[in-house]
Amino acid sequence: MSSFRGPLYSDSTETQIKKAGRINSIVVDNKIIKIPDALQSPAFELTEKGIDLGAMVSKQALRYLKNTFKKSKIVVVYIPSVISSYEITSEKVSVINVIPDDIERDMKNSRKQIAIHTNIELEKQSNLVANKIKTISESLGLVFLDARTDLRKASETTVIHGPIDWNHFNKEGYHVLAESIYKHLKEKKL
Repeated sequence: MSSFRGPLYSDSTETQIKKAGRINSIVVDNKIIKIPDALQSPAFELTEKGIDLGAMVSKQALRYLKNTFKKSKIVVVYIPSVISSYEITSEKVSVINVIPDDIERDMKNSRKQIAIHTNIELEKQSNLVANKIKTISESLGLVFLDARTDLRKASETTVIHGPIDWNHFNKEGYHVLAESIYKHLKEKKL
């Protein structure tokens, strides 16, 4: 994969990171680089009950979608959290937890909390969430696509988030995600 292009980006990986943190570090293009702390996590802020509730809501939404569009082929794409998209070299990761003050209200009334987790916890949580969504998808007869492999492969050679907005993919990240979806759809002849 190529690095960032255009007037906003330098060709150097080191200059792509606009807000390097103190804790999070990753390997990109065989170099260890610092990335921002307090990145999106794979739902560390949720309890097991909260994750199960989210899974149940997802199942109901997917069931509704399937029943409403009976002639459509539905593919569920699992997109990992920002921090789960890279090979982490730091022993711990810094993530942001967004905790609503009142679950009945919108997220405007939420508070943000920085949390520290180990790499083992990160991988375990990412797998837990992905596996729940996969199980739900398959139980409804839907195709499940886990984009983590392709995104992680791309992140070995280029940064796929930032440098301005670390909560979303950059141009390269969206390109890799689109290519991953296309490849899987073609393999499954959908």
